[in-house]
Amino acid sequence: MTLIRFDECINHRIVDALRAIRVPQNFQLETPQELAQRGQPDVNWIEDFAARGGRLVVSGDGNMRRVQLERAALEASGLIAVFPHMKWYGSLGRWGQAAFFLVWFPAIMRLAEEAEAGAHFRIPTSLSGQFESLEQLKSLAEIEQEREEKAAKREAARQAQPDDTDG
Repeated sequence: MTLIRFDECINHRIVDALRAIRVPQNFQLETPQELAQRGQPDVNWIEDFAARGGRLVVSGDGNMRRVQLERAALEASGLIAVFPHMKWYGSLGRWGQAAFFLVWFPAIMRLAEEAEAGAHFRIPTSLSGQFESLEQLKSLAEIEQEREEKAAKREAARQAQPDDTDG
């Protein structure tokens, strides 16, 4: 059984719609509303979900991608995370958001089966549903490595400049 959680920033009625069109039996969907976990800090439910065998989180919470503590909790738990492009997704309204997830859910299920543990993805601003167009996001380690490399390059460039203090 592959357990997928939609966070409280995704309307729980969209999950009901996915169930109504018969999600394959080897997938189980959950929402915080069903588990009386609405408003719970993300780090807490992430740990609980992972401990219960959760595989993938679909999040409409842009902070989860940007706040290091939440992102680190997701990566450390080994959960795959999927985020819509929030500005665009938010502009769709409830019917458009429902259509968005109905179109993209087959690709999300495939990610749950095939993606590396701890990987994060962004769904593009389209209704193509094409698995290949999902964007894999950099891990915190990759972001930190890039930051260190840029700092080292800046320092090397600074040291290579002639010293103007001799007057």
